[in-house]
Amino acid sequence: MNSIISRVFSKVSQGLIDLIVFALSLFAAYFIRFEGAIPGEFIRQIAVLLPYVIIARSISFRAFSVYKIVWRYISIHDVRRILKGILPVTALLILARYFAPQRLAMLRIPISVITLEFLLVLLGTSGIRMVRRITMEMTQRESLTRRRNGAVKRVLLIGAGDAGNMVAKELSQRTDLGMQVEGFVDDDPKKFNAVIQGVRIFGSTAQIPELAKRLKIEEAIITIANASSREIRRIVELCEGAGVNKVKIVPGLFEMLDDRVKITKIREVNIDDLLGRNIVDIETHHPDVEKHYREKRILVTGAGGSIGSELCRQLCTGTK
Repeated sequence: MNSIISRVFSKVSQGLIDLIVFALSLFAAYFIRFEGAIPGEFIRQIAVLLPYVIIARSISFRAFSVYKIVWRYISIHDVRRILKGILPVTALLILARYFAPQRLAMLRIPISVITLEFLLVLLGTSGIRMVRRITMEMTQRESLTRRRNGAVKRVLLIGAGDAGNMVAKELSQRTDLGMQVEGFVDDDPKKFNAVIQGVRIFGSTAQIPELAKRLKIEEAIITIANASSREIRRIVELCEGAGVNKVKIVPGLFEMLDDRVKITKIREVNIDDLLGRNIVDIETHHPDVEKHYREKRILVTGAGGSIGSELCRQLCTGTK
């Protein structure tokens, strides 16, 4: 029962906030247009039109399901819905400005006021929702940090393309994971010092050792959806050399199948990523392996690396 009352109260509060934004936007538009000295005739116009504009905008918002938007998860898609909810009333005000009969001259709002009011309503209604989302995310992250006694995992994203943007965005929303993105690296010089989802691109992958030490990185995620096996090996070696032993990777292009990159799809870098070739099931080739390698002394060069160690493991399995 309490949760129902809380939800109703929340919706009512959101509606009241929008009504205040509608009212202030209209008044502010006149105030800006006349530089604070609003003539008496326009003050009367405000008094007459204000309740109608507020009611019309509220009805339009409900018609376009603006009040179904959850403020703490507002996105660009939701801002487009808010824009759709604003346009019909603005269109009516423009029509009234040019086509209202003489006896309804009170409806003829200056076009500059209509334009300003439109912009202020858009900025006010979407902006206040954005502020709500930002404050909620900050509160959640601070709460999580306190619960974990400050133990939030520091993450470096390798690759500042579309996949990197998606991972950074989802990590910022999934505060329950306890992961804080400290920065990006990318080999495209045009992206250096740019910012994605509030996270800076520090430089190239060659700077991984330096950044890992300076930013105290605990985990790296390769966010290059089409990275070659050679590139993955190079990055993994850089990370391991810098003391970042936990390296994960986003799914490859064919694994994604045009779906969004989600945290649940990010996985550990495995031997298949490093080899860059199809998996060979040792069991199906057991007779051949046994025939060629049983009771022979074999030298595997580079056995201390990822590929060499896997090769040794497979040989031991296939020839024992």
